[in-house]
Amino acid sequence: MNRDIAEVLSRYRDDWPSPAVEALGAAGGFSGAEFWRLASRTGPLCLRRWPAEHPTPERLEWIHRVLWHAHVAGVAFLPVPMVTRDGASFVRHGGRLWELTAWLPGRAAERPIAPGRIAAAFMAVARLHLSCADFAPPVTMRTGSPGLEERHERLLRLIDGDIHRLRLHCRPMLGGPWEPLRPMAIGVLESFDLLAGDVDRTLCKARELDVRIQPCVRDLRREHVLFSGENVTGLIDFGSMRQETVAADVARLLIEVCGNDASLRELARTSYESLRPLDANERALLAAFETSGTLLGAINWLTWLFVDGRHFANHDAVCRRFSEMARRLAGLAEPFDEPDEAI
Repeated sequence: MNRDIAEVLSRYRDDWPSPAVEALGAAGGFSGAEFWRLASRTGPLCLRRWPAEHPTPERLEWIHRVLWHAHVAGVAFLPVPMVTRDGASFVRHGGRLWELTAWLPGRAAERPIAPGRIAAAFMAVARLHLSCADFAPPVTMRTGSPGLEERHERLLRLIDGDIHRLRLHCRPMLGGPWEPLRPMAIGVLESFDLLAGDVDRTLCKARELDVRIQPCVRDLRREHVLFSGENVTGLIDFGSMRQETVAADVARLLIEVCGNDASLRELARTSYESLRPLDANERALLAAFETSGTLLGAINWLTWLFVDGRHFANHDAVCRRFSEMARRLAGLAEPFDEPDEAI
């Protein structure tokens, strides 16, 4: 067994057997986290080493408290962290944060996703939101969406000059390892010029709408919802969790699993609202989250690849992900729905 893994496991209990360890690397993700699957007498476990950059110990502790809160409320499909011998929910070792959870069964759905699975996914997210609604004060906070506020500030910086600097970085660097992305990268930059003004106006209106703020996942992707048959058996990867409106999670998952299919989108929203109805302002923010997320998500990938020079272990997975983001942006309907007036 790897010495680091042995040291981390020793923090949990003294009589830990020598489990079989399967290294999974980044497990197909892009966060920089690394994973191992462990066989133990209590069943398979998942060991995760967070990247050095994030999250902070304080944020990870908060995320774990939210997961425990939801688990106690009856949500059984979450990666609830195991507790160390000294009562901590993670281990600090080698300059990294490590966590140990039960291995959640199931697999992410391949496209096209069956309607039954889409309905189950949105009902699972609704159950998670309901379980977190009373987590810690201020439980009745109503304010503008912090995520949309940040997106608008990011968009304005791009309009004011960052997009020009991004173009300068992309031109000479597209001949490198990301050469296959050249046509899509150019398309993303052209789409920004076409859509930035509309998205700006949409976000200006959206920022005025008050919504309830509570813990939300903020990174719900197809790969993060696990199924056995049509049953959701896992929601995974909560590294982006923070206080936000539930509209952020609903909008993100709509993009990920329904695309522009009107019938699937209606099924998804109806399934979610069968457990947790959206109020008028939350519904009004769905379009703002979708359009701004589609535009800025593609721009973020260009920045990570051609400005920040981030390293990703799986080159092919990055190409697939960027291609998907570029296609979404190219297919962004014009004009799109803008949020209604504040209620």
